[in-house]
Amino acid sequence: KVGKWKYGDTLWTESLNVRGMMDPVKREEIITQMKNHNLDIMCLQETKISNSCYEVRRGYTFVFSSNSTNREHWEVGICYRNRIEKYRNYDVQTSLK
Repeated sequence: KVGKWKYGDTLWTESLNVRGMMDPVKREEIITQMKNHNLDIMCLQETKISNSCYEVRRGYTFVFSSNSTNREHWEVGICYRNRIEKYRNYDVQTSLK
């Protein structure tokens, strides 16, 4: 069962062009920035991660969606605080063609 977001609760989001996240240190930097700014969700562009995958680390989940065969699409991702997991219905990782 999916939880229901309470009326009046704040959800803080941000979008960032990361220009590559192959180095795991970049993921740690994203987590640090999210903690420092009290963000719940960060949308990530140009991750350059060549495969769709999930990664959980230190209370945050990264979801990457990409198409490794077409470099015109520079891959996207999202990072969210695990405390909001109970509100997520589903996600679909796609390959852009």
